[in-house]
Amino acid sequence: MSFLALARPSKALFRYIRLEGADKFFHTWGNPLRQAMLGSVQFVIEKQTHLKSLGLHPQKPLETIARSTVSLVTDGFYEKIRAGQIRVAKNSEIVRLYANQAELSNGKTIPADIIVCGTGWRQVCPFLDPDIMANVTDEQGNFRLYRSMLPIGVPRLAFNGYNSSFFSQLNCEVGALWLADYLNGDVSLPAIGEQHRYADERLAWMEARTDGKHSKGTNIIPFSIHHIDELLNDMGMNLGAATRFKQWFGALDPRDYAGILPRLQEKHRRHIVGREQNDRATAPLSAFQERAIQ
Repeated sequence: MSFLALARPSKALFRYIRLEGADKFFHTWGNPLRQAMLGSVQFVIEKQTHLKSLGLHPQKPLETIARSTVSLVTDGFYEKIRAGQIRVAKNSEIVRLYANQAELSNGKTIPADIIVCGTGWRQVCPFLDPDIMANVTDEQGNFRLYRSMLPIGVPRLAFNGYNSSFFSQLNCEVGALWLADYLNGDVSLPAIGEQHRYADERLAWMEARTDGKHSKGTNIIPFSIHHIDELLNDMGMNLGAATRFKQWFGALDPRDYAGILPRLQEKHRRHIVGREQNDRATAPLSAFQERAIQ
């Protein structure tokens, strides 16, 4: 599971919005290898959780499930189902309530003293004015953010960490560095029209691949590493080829990214020194300096 979710193969096993490099290989000539890797993980999950014997197999391949809704099972969950301590009514919902009873859509009636409604949540930002939200989201409430952080055409506003990830802390950290570089004027954004095209294309792709389950455009699973690479490429500070190659054979080590902050600080220090030197070179001469030159 850690190899599937926390190493670079995770970004190649699932089709990204654009196929480049290793992604292109795994979805063309290397597709049999990709299918075998996914199949091996699926086999292990089925055996560990006894999905077939418990009648809980989704009858769909892992590739169609491990999208944005992939999650970890609670400890002891399947063991309690096997022991009869938890009963699951697969693909059913409550259609009618009686006194201490609930009728399910499968036609069965079960006793119910307490019902917990797990209905989810509303993904809103009530602290923003409606006119700002109209620029931040579309008609369906999807967030239209460039690089999952910058609302298009809304100055002095950014979202960091507002994207579900397998590496939430690492994605947030790299996102903070990207924002610092952007605020310092060292990240060049495309034209507004290109940003809108980027947001529209990305939302349409997410809608299609997740059946609409993409947390209003903010979920980047299972492409967390893609997101990190894109931000570091914008900054011109991606990891070396050797380190990225190593990440194909084991879970990402956040320490690989520890050098980004010192490099960014040194980059900004050089820019500050360069601007000061340029200011001195272009500053008007004083009367004393003019006499000295003469």
